[in-house]
Amino acid sequence: MKNITLIALSILLCCACIGCASEPTAEPPAPVTVEEPVRGTIDLSTFTAEDFDGNIQSGALFSEHKLTMINIWATFCGPCLNEMPDLQALTEQYGDEFQLIGIPVDIVDRNGNVLPEKRTEAETMLELTGVTYPQLLPSRSLNELYLSGVQVIPVTLFFDENGVILDAEYYGSRSLDDWKQIVDGYLEALS
Repeated sequence: MKNITLIALSILLCCACIGCASEPTAEPPAPVTVEEPVRGTIDLSTFTAEDFDGNIQSGALFSEHKLTMINIWATFCGPCLNEMPDLQALTEQYGDEFQLIGIPVDIVDRNGNVLPEKRTEAETMLELTGVTYPQLLPSRSLNELYLSGVQVIPVTLFFDENGVILDAEYYGSRSLDDWKQIVDGYLEALS
C-alpha cells in the first residue's frame, strides 16, 4: 500500500510540474518596484477561517504584522509547488513585521466542505516542499470576500495591518529574490 501511495504521489508531482495555465508564458514575470502602495478595494479584515491546526483565525491576524502576504495555491499546480520552498525561505528572513499565509483552494467542494483526501494531499505537498508557514482552509467568508473570483493560480496578495489589500494581485510564481524585492519595497513604503 505504501508503494502505491508513493507511485501515485510521484505521478501527481510529475503532472503538477506541467503547470496550471493552459498556455505557458514565454517569460517569467518582471520584478516589481514598490513605491507608494495603493490601498485597494479588497478588505479581508472581517474573514474567519480554520487553519490546518484546527484554530479559528480572523481578520485580527493582520494587526499582528505590518505586512501580510497571502499565497493562494492548489495541489495540482506545478508553479505553486515549485515556488513553495522559496516562500518558506522568505518567511525565515523576516521578523515580526511580515507574515506569509497560504490558502490551498482545491481542498473544498462546491459547497465549501473540506474534502479529507484533498486536505491530506495538501498536507503531503506542504511536507514535501518543507513549508511550515500557516495555511488556512478556504471558508465561506474568504470565498465571499475574495476566493470566488480566483481564476488563476498561484495568485499572491499583500495586505496592510488593517487587512486591506495593497496594490493588485500578483499572478504566477516568482523567485525568492523577486519576492524579497517586493516584500522589502512594501515594508519600506509602509514605514
